[in-house]
Amino acid sequence: MNQQDIIAARLDFLNGHAKEDLTEQMLKHVSQDKNLADELEFITKCWQDQNLTEQPSSNLDRQFYQMLELQTSKPNWLERLKQTLSDYFAPKHLLQVALMAGMFGLGYQFNNNQFNGSQLNSNTSVAALQQQVNSLNAMVAMNMINSQSASKRLAGIKHGAAIAIDDPTMHQALLQLLRHDQASSIRLSALDALSQQPLSAKLEQQLVNSFKDQTLLVQIQLLNVLFSYGSPDALSQLSTGNKHFSLLPEAQDYLHQLSNQPI
Repeated sequence: MNQQDIIAARLDFLNGHAKEDLTEQMLKHVSQDKNLADELEFITKCWQDQNLTEQPSSNLDRQFYQMLELQTSKPNWLERLKQTLSDYFAPKHLLQVALMAGMFGLGYQFNNNQFNGSQLNSNTSVAALQQQVNSLNAMVAMNMINSQSASKRLAGIKHGAAIAIDDPTMHQALLQLLRHDQASSIRLSALDALSQQPLSAKLEQQLVNSFKDQTLLVQIQLLNVLFSYGSPDALSQLSTGNKHFSLLPEAQDYLHQLSNQPI
């Protein structure tokens, strides 16, 4: 019989797990150990007085938790932590950690050694990536241009303006909007996008051939673009064949005014 047995017996009695308190032999042992007697007295007060302010001695605190640890069949959190650490730091796991660390080190070294070689191909890779991005942008812009929504078509024109410089398909899509879209705002926007391109002889002729079936506002803007960026031959072609190009009377007057301005 030891102190823990006596404390356990007192706790069983206080919790109602035992009908009798300490045996005569236990009481005799307590009478000979003042520290144990004080600890038993404190435990009893804890159960009887909820407002107790007295704190247990460090010896009682240690022995009490030792007893609880021995009485329970489940390992406490500290034991579980110890077991977990023991498992992970077992030789087989240490070997796994070492192998992973070695593979990481080899991979890092290999990548580091290949860095200079990779730089040689970086320009090619960047160019290929840029081409993929341009293709994706063109696809998005074309999808918006083909939309039934005028606002989406306007957004597609804005998105595809820069792409049309190097993309013949986008260029042709903008030209079709200029010539055939039902909304004058869409036609003007397409013309603005086309005018951002270098005005080659081919594009100039395409604009000259785009006057037919246009509103006055669009024809005026076409004339402005050709006067600002085109060759004198474009305005001369329109002046001599205004009926062929279906210039409206007001557009013919405006063309005459432009032709008489000094270039």
